[in-house]
Amino acid sequence: MTEFIRRIFGFKQAPKQKSDFSAFFYDATEQEQKEVLLRVMKKANEDQRKVIEKYDEQVSHAR
Repeated sequence: MTEFIRRIFGFKQAPKQKSDFSAFFYDATEQEQKEVLLRVMKKANEDQRKVIEKYDEQVSHAR
């Protein structure tokens, strides 16, 4: 309803600002998106592996 009233009186809606995050998905090519997402996933897996290794090391010393 408010959108209808704005159009009648000629009020323009402020353009939505893109964050860097959303701009990446709008503007980057499919290949760029794939490369970045693969890098992010690999880094996340490495970080998770390090956490698990550290946990295993602490648990084995506690026994």
